[in-house]
Amino acid sequence: MSDFFRHVPEGNHNPYEPTPWSRNPLVPTTRDPIHIGAAVAGGSSDVQLEWVSGDGGTATTPLERQDDDWHCVIGPMSQSGKYRFVGVDEGGTKRTSDWFEVPIVDWASQARITVDESDAGSEVFDLRIEASDLDSPGRRDHQSAPTPISHLLDGLSVDVGITDGSPSHLRVSWTLGSDEAIFGTGERFDSLNQRGHTPDVRVYEQYKRQGSRTYLPIPWILSSLGYGVSFETSERVRFDIGHTDADRITVEVPSSTLDVRIFVGSPARVLALYANDVGRPPTLPAWVYGPWMSGNEWDRQSRVREVVDKTLSEGIPATVLVIEAWSDETTFYVFNDTEYTTTPGDLAVKASDMAHTGRWPDPKAMIDSLHDNDIRVLLWQIPVLKEVSDHSQHDNDVAYASSSGFCVKTEDGSDYRNRGWWFPGSRIIDFTNPDAKDWWLAKRRYLVEALGIDGFKTDGGEHLWGADVRTHDGRRGDAAANEYPLHYLAAYHELLEERQPEQLLTFSRAGFTGAQALPAHWAGDEDSTWEALQASLTAGLSAATSGITYWTWDLGGFSGPLPTAELYKRSAAFAAFCPLMQYHSEHNEHQEPLADRTPWNVAKQTNDPTVVDDYRFYARLRMNLIPYLYTSGASSSRGGLPIMRP
Repeated sequence: MSDFFRHVPEGNHNPYEPTPWSRNPLVPTTRDPIHIGAAVAGGSSDVQLEWVSGDGGTATTPLERQDDDWHCVIGPMSQSGKYRFVGVDEGGTKRTSDWFEVPIVDWASQARITVDESDAGSEVFDLRIEASDLDSPGRRDHQSAPTPISHLLDGLSVDVGITDGSPSHLRVSWTLGSDEAIFGTGERFDSLNQRGHTPDVRVYEQYKRQGSRTYLPIPWILSSLGYGVSFETSERVRFDIGHTDADRITVEVPSSTLDVRIFVGSPARVLALYANDVGRPPTLPAWVYGPWMSGNEWDRQSRVREVVDKTLSEGIPATVLVIEAWSDETTFYVFNDTEYTTTPGDLAVKASDMAHTGRWPDPKAMIDSLHDNDIRVLLWQIPVLKEVSDHSQHDNDVAYASSSGFCVKTEDGSDYRNRGWWFPGSRIIDFTNPDAKDWWLAKRRYLVEALGIDGFKTDGGEHLWGADVRTHDGRRGDAAANEYPLHYLAAYHELLEERQPEQLLTFSRAGFTGAQALPAHWAGDEDSTWEALQASLTAGLSAATSGITYWTWDLGGFSGPLPTAELYKRSAAFAAFCPLMQYHSEHNEHQEPLADRTPWNVAKQTNDPTVVDDYRFYARLRMNLIPYLYTSGASSSRGGLPIMRP
């Protein structure tokens, strides 16, 4: 690559936001215009793109300058081809880049479809869709199928995407009924009914104002006509639900085969059948259902004690305390200010060798005191090996993990480095590797066994970007990214089950198919606005139509200016009737006024003391609802229906 031009087709691998010096789309179809950009060394006033299509066609397209970058649009291209950049530097010398290959997907109607009743009989049907040499689809006679499945199959068509002569994509389409509504696709913030939308299935951290992006996508739809469809793949499924064509739904997946399972019945029956496949949630302990409290700036034992004392003195009940800012922010398994002797990377620091000082002088006494007040404790986690230096224990851990193959890799065999904005450059632990999982959990086991914590807030898990990502189990790219949260959460469930079976709890925002059996989940980061409140309500109901039972959100919002008194009160009322209830707030550098979403802080800063009264009322109401909620949760565990139902 010439140092005169900077062009990386994948950009920074962000699945949604291409850089100015990338190609979009990365893998175009024969119908897509192709946006191409480059950063060019100073002094050039004329940059062109030479491109060659696979059919032999050639062309030259001038690029337009926008600030420091140059852009053009070419194509569509009928076949795979290549392109390069040509320019003249300030000295008048012609400069050229390397050639860049561009694969093109061409669609053909060549697929085989087979339909079978599953062992469940006429309520469940299995479809196998695969690229074929046939000129037209072939399928089993389905005249005896129930009306909803007949409706789907009668309008079914399949196209195969061909890239460089080999099948690479499938596009499945069928007719939508005139009044048909489509729900599901995971936790969605933009609309409960996804008709008219184009959701895709990609685990992604969108910090606030999520729109159509989500932490918890699921390749699943639930139709108002009495059927549900599960697409049994971890690839990035793309839906077009009556958007391009108002009367059709189209589902595209980058694969030459696709297994589909169709469930027939009432919405309740369909969700119950789906739960049999993806896993039912366990019955959670009663304490999970009480009011939760959390704040990102509660970074010392004295502050935790202060918040708990204030809660108790105000007569406000709480059953769970989430502590985020407890660790040294490097190892993420040792309390801040703890003194201990550095151990080799393959070993865990023993609890008996730790001397707690400073901000956390006695975590065990603190946790015991919270338990004495019937308050359980969750500690925050993140699945990264942070990119820092001059921390001897962390240096040992990173060296051992990297040399042992415990980190997610790229296709060249090197450790993948986080390309996202949160903990950039960090290595990501590979929980699909049993040895890596055991090593990681061993470092944290003392938190459960010696200190007696009750669960973990398993944050993050969304930052695998790029087609070059590889996990130990053979997953690649988007498939690895989508499944990663499941392996992450399952590992922590395993750790908790060892010590306290039937009392375990992880609290996560990321998920995928199978997250239904790994509770619980919250809706991620949002501002304290009415718009965010509405989006959170939509997210909770949408998650429910995808089988997520234990769900909540940060009542009153998490970030930005504090909520108004009215917004906080309304949020408390809404949260009191969600499967879980919690408030939480973002780190604010301990600046005044405090960013805590505690009811007394909101009351003080809005000059409305009734905020405390209202929150107290709903928190106490919540306590009275615990027997009902526990029974509802047990029913969900048995039957698969979510507690919160639209």
